[in-house]
Amino acid sequence: MEVKQTWQIRLFDTLEIESPSGVVTAFAGTKAGGILAYLALHLGSPVKREELANVFWADSDSDKQRTRLRQEILTLRTLFGADETSPFQSSPQSARLSADFVITDVAQFLGLLDEAKKSSTPAEREHALSEAVTLYRGDLLMSYPDIALSERVSFAQSFEVALRELAALRQSQGDFGGAEESLQRLLSYNSLLEEAHVDLMRLYASSGQPTKLRRQYAALQEILRKEMNSSPTDATRQLVEELLRNTPVQPSLSAPAVAVPILPPVTTTPEAERETFWTEVAQQESLPPFPPTTQKPARPLWAVGLVCLLLVVIALPFVNRRNHPSPASQIAAQPPLQYDKEKWKFIYTPQSGETGDAEPKAMATHRNYGWIYVTGLVQTDKEDIDILTLRLSTDGKLLDHARYSSPEHDCDRAYAIAQETKQEGTVAVYVAGETYIPSGYGTPEGWRLVLIKYDGNLSKKWVRRSPGFVHNELHNIRVAYSEDGGITVGGTALENGVHKILLLRYNSQGDLSWQRTFNPSGSHTEWVTLCYDRVGKQIWMQYNQGTGRGADIASHITLSKRDSFVCVSGVFYNADTATGGVEVNLALAQYGLDGTPHWTRSDIQSGPEISLLSLARNSYPSVITMAGTKPTPERNSAIFLSQYDNAGNLRWNTQYVPPPGFKSALDPYLVTMDQAEVIVLCSLSDQPAIWAHQNNQFLLLRYSIEGVLRSQYSFKMKKSINRPSSIFFSYKDGSILVCGQAQQENKKLALVALRY
Repeated sequence: MEVKQTWQIRLFDTLEIESPSGVVTAFAGTKAGGILAYLALHLGSPVKREELANVFWADSDSDKQRTRLRQEILTLRTLFGADETSPFQSSPQSARLSADFVITDVAQFLGLLDEAKKSSTPAEREHALSEAVTLYRGDLLMSYPDIALSERVSFAQSFEVALRELAALRQSQGDFGGAEESLQRLLSYNSLLEEAHVDLMRLYASSGQPTKLRRQYAALQEILRKEMNSSPTDATRQLVEELLRNTPVQPSLSAPAVAVPILPPVTTTPEAERETFWTEVAQQESLPPFPPTTQKPARPLWAVGLVCLLLVVIALPFVNRRNHPSPASQIAAQPPLQYDKEKWKFIYTPQSGETGDAEPKAMATHRNYGWIYVTGLVQTDKEDIDILTLRLSTDGKLLDHARYSSPEHDCDRAYAIAQETKQEGTVAVYVAGETYIPSGYGTPEGWRLVLIKYDGNLSKKWVRRSPGFVHNELHNIRVAYSEDGGITVGGTALENGVHKILLLRYNSQGDLSWQRTFNPSGSHTEWVTLCYDRVGKQIWMQYNQGTGRGADIASHITLSKRDSFVCVSGVFYNADTATGGVEVNLALAQYGLDGTPHWTRSDIQSGPEISLLSLARNSYPSVITMAGTKPTPERNSAIFLSQYDNAGNLRWNTQYVPPPGFKSALDPYLVTMDQAEVIVLCSLSDQPAIWAHQNNQFLLLRYSIEGVLRSQYSFKMKKSINRPSSIFFSYKDGSILVCGQAQQENKKLALVALRY
């Protein structure tokens, strides 16, 4: 029986290849090593030569790309050999590494995590986790920082979680030394994990070591002071005091190096009280917490249609709200407000034919900041409004400018933008909005959807307007590009006093593939969630009615293929027929990708007069956070946050009251994260909520995943109005990219990147 010649490829930290004979070869930074690493991450799957060439020689022309790729492939053939036992296989079209002859530490790591999840005893789980963290020599492919960016973050988070779980297992079995070793390794890897510091202090308390507990708390204080200019949370400080009181020696905790702020407490609703406000449809199974493999899963036909969910959440007319006093807000001390942290600042200068009154509506960029595209509107010297689209460099320089004016020269406004990318390079940009057609042009007066295709340099390719659909009003417009080359654009149209959903799909040449209109039914407003496939067939539809008899309005949607769910958020208006009042609560519903209802939740802590403005998810840990605004007792505006886990459990909710000198916090935007952090972008104003459009400034809030406010930063311009419109987070350098409107003498488009 022939024995397989197995090669080992280590991708954690620096790239290493070990031959069957035990010879180790390091490829630090070479192109051949990068290609090998890329193939190892796609182990067993062929990768097209064109894809490899674009990844590693994006700045070269096609002839040079092919020549250089042939040279590096020859290097790999020499390394692995060309016989039938060689793991490296290439053809004129592609290259691959055979999973029959190659073992990677990445695959072993994922396998051990899966084994730990499925293990039946604590000892088996501990062994699997111990083996997994041993494999993690360092972050993924550190010698190749420009590839595998998202995978690097995902593996790092899995490593941190595995170490915490390993420490907890060892402590539960009485192995305090092993638990301490795991936590110390975790903190040497990421010293800013306050939760790990707390775990270690609990360990010292349970093992009767108050001196080590105090030293660990002092170390936490010093690290937070140096790295984040902050201090441990009030909850941590209180915990340490309690732990020390329960030890044989009871010294008082020394004062911290930096004054410890008293933070808003994490608020949860008692189970019995919440029960009457819930409609629990079904309970979702526990989902695996570990990241998926790097191999791309097969995409069923309807998966493409799920993109359309972004477009078809119904947003019907708001019912009239009666004014009622809000419950008393929790006002507490906060971390100090910090200023002037921007990395760069861009302010749009009006071009020829423009008056300077500009406003951004949407922004698109690669997650690690390739070209930055911004779209919105600009007022022209013809006294009309045109669609404005800009391309910016990664350092905030204007590269390209495009303006669209409809033939009627009246009003054109963009609301959404999508990119078509190929190996992180932009191939096309799709801008969607509305165009107003006045009377006298041979068609009824009203609005149409408009879709514009640009190339990566904003050279216009084509323009399409919705055929035969002319309405009184269009809003909530979204656009999405799918991998099969289709572009879906839709919005909520008001026609003769009735709101309808309008959905259109084009191919990359601008041909209309299909159009659909959804007419709501029922005597009052309810949520509806729809899913269409790529040919326009409706796959499923779900209505979701609140617990009261008032209008229920959905406004945001997010989906996770990894965790197999779709979440829709909005508000439930629960009318009180006895008093004539209205109670408004934030609400969240979860469905399976096949439309199966999982659960519906309504957060009673949020009402009344709550307004939902944003929804985001963290992929690890998998949680959903909602952000809105609610009035304070003084009738100003505060930010309200509420977070749920995958099973529909309310993890926490909290309220952010503006710091001294400000009256209102407005327009919160959340960013979807692959990290255990909640980032909120909003505005601050020194005016009451009704006048909050004056003297605003950007505000960036950073919360822990447990809802503790850790820092707040603000960007301010003199004599300016700042309104945020979108936000991106870069996993490459940790910077925050913010797009919004700023005013000095005239309204101008401002783009700001903040880095901490």
